[in-house]
Amino acid sequence: MTVDWEALRAAATEAGRAVSIARVGSLLTVFFRPTPPLNAAEALAADRAAYARFFGAMLDHGILLPPSQFEAWFVSMAHRSAELGATVDLGGGRTITALPANHVVPAIGYQLDSGKGSLVFTGDTTTNNELWPIVNKVANLKYLIIECAFCNREKSLAIMSKHLCPSMLAEELAKLERSCDIFITHLKPGEIELTMEEIEEDAGQYRPRMLQNNQVIEF
Repeated sequence: MTVDWEALRAAATEAGRAVSIARVGSLLTVFFRPTPPLNAAEALAADRAAYARFFGAMLDHGILLPPSQFEAWFVSMAHRSAELGATVDLGGGRTITALPANHVVPAIGYQLDSGKGSLVFTGDTTTNNELWPIVNKVANLKYLIIECAFCNREKSLAIMSKHLCPSMLAEELAKLERSCDIFITHLKPGEIELTMEEIEEDAGQYRPRMLQNNQVIEF
């Protein structure tokens, strides 16, 4: 797959827009600013309204980009399909099982089982009725890591991009029949505090906590 970045820059220049690309290998993000951001403050200072218009225009042409300015693009042809329900034996009583996810592109979640306890990671997903009957059968479930990408005012965007917002998260957690510690991931920069406040309002009875950078979970 070839992506012509110079053509993108040329088109932006013709439209009177400064654009830069933060890239490592095939992982990248387009920012509407003269140079790639070097820190969170510079990323937040990018023209996010311009990115939103860019996303909408590309969608009108049948190209679905990450809907958030801060969500990376993954450009690759090296992936292969994973078989849902397939379990890989890691040895020592440890296994990993592919779980269903509901996203705009093929995606899966995982159950990590140490033999003593399990952690379920939903991956990128929205409302997912296929997931919960499987999770509810995990007898040794200790931890659930689930996404919540948008705040409630961006629910329409969450639905379109197949992510979750706090009100949708609460509806999903109501399907969980087992007791476990719940951690929230995939929070968008600039909206983290607001989204966590709304999660507390909508789903506080489940005692969800924000997953921290470099957090270690043992089970």
